[in-house]
Amino acid sequence: MRPIHETPDSSLIALLTLTACTSAPPPLPLELSAGWGAELILHPNRFATLIGQDGRGPWIAFHRGAWHVTESATTGTLQLRAAEARRALGADLAALRDEAQARLGPTAQPPPDLPTPWLGPLPPSTIETEDTLVQLAFGPRWTMDDARFSAPLALTATEARGQVRALDAELDSWSTVLSAQATPEGRELIGALQPIEVYRSRLLVDLARRSLADGHPEAALVLATAAQDLSRSRELSHINTPDVYAIATLARLRSGHVRASLDTFQVLEDRFSELEPLGEVLNDVAVAEQMGRVGLSAER
Repeated sequence: MRPIHETPDSSLIALLTLTACTSAPPPLPLELSAGWGAELILHPNRFATLIGQDGRGPWIAFHRGAWHVTESATTGTLQLRAAEARRALGADLAALRDEAQARLGPTAQPPPDLPTPWLGPLPPSTIETEDTLVQLAFGPRWTMDDARFSAPLALTATEARGQVRALDAELDSWSTVLSAQATPEGRELIGALQPIEVYRSRLLVDLARRSLADGHPEAALVLATAAQDLSRSRELSHINTPDVYAIATLARLRSGHVRASLDTFQVLEDRFSELEPLGEVLNDVAVAEQMGRVGLSAER
């Protein structure tokens, strides 16, 4: 499996090597200040100390969504978080494979195997720290009891768009407050590591995954699309992580947009050659759908 990023991210390296002392900022609203992103921005030195025990590489990989290259992490906390992310992506790919296979019917060839790094067992490790920053950083929960994470599911595309607008309005205000309260180093990190944007993307991906599981693919498609950095829509990055494309592909397929799903999946297939067999199955689905339409048109 080829790594998503072969060179360390200079922004995260800078974060891990910060040593300047900063004065404590004025108090912030509790919900905002209790989150991992606020902790990172307001106290970058403490975060560097906390995650420094793992070395730079594993946290750089985790931030960028390269969950399959975090095995070198020395702490069970990061190992477990990366393994859980890999398993969730593996489940997304398995659901995509099963959906495509079902559309081809019982006479189709057996479904392809999926990459084992994304389907392996969870490591025999547990969360080793009670520090919420290490447990939650670059994830879909701002705090342990983040109400947005357990928000009611959007049932329609219209509801999903409203959910995205409400989230964006709230996070825009957060960005303004944090920028005003942050130290110079913290303001630099807001632009370099984009913690609020990462949180937004991870949260929307998780909500999209739950909407799919509950049978609302059109709502899931809105959420997954909103999670992307559309200015880099053909790239993998800390915003456009692999599961963004897996969820969007499955949502498009279940919404009947077969050709569009194939185009979305191409981003993953271009980066991970071991996904080519699954891409071939999706192409078979697109061909079968096109032939069905041609046949229907001829009958008419």
